[in-house]
Amino acid sequence: MSTTETPSMPLVDLEFHFRLDPRIWRGGDKEWSREVSVLARNRLNSLPHAIGIVPHEEEVVAYFWRGLGRDGVDIVYMEIATEAHRKATRHERNGVGGVTYSFGEGLSIYDIADALKDDGVMVSLQSVLEIVLAQGRLHVVS
Repeated sequence: MSTTETPSMPLVDLEFHFRLDPRIWRGGDKEWSREVSVLARNRLNSLPHAIGIVPHEEEVVAYFWRGLGRDGVDIVYMEIATEAHRKATRHERNGVGGVTYSFGEGLSIYDIADALKDDGVMVSLQSVLEIVLAQGRLHVVS
C-alpha cells in the first residue's frame, strides 16, 4: 500500500528586515532578490523527496506583504503556497495588501526551486520587493 504525502502549507514562510528611510524611496538593493531566492530554494530543496517531486494541480504563488516592526524597521513577509491557501489565510494578514508572483500550475516543489534560480525570476522578485517596500513612501524624482 502506498501513500502520497501532501506538503503542509505554506511551503516557504520567511521574513526579511529592512531599515529604510520611511519618507523617501530611492529604490532597492539588487542583492535582495538573490537573498530571497537562495533562502526560498534552500527551504524547498530541504523537503523530503516524496513531497518534492509531486506536481501541484493548483496554482502556486509567492506572496509578499509588508509590516512595520519596532524602531521603524520594515518587515517583508514571503510565503510560497497555493493560491487557495493564500486566500484561506487572508484574515491572518489583517487586511494588509500584498503582491503575488505566480509560478503556475502543475509544478513540483523542486520545479519551483529550480525556477527560483532563473535570472528572469530574480528580476521579477526584485520588482515585487521594491513594490512592497515602496508602499506608503514618497517617491522622489531628482
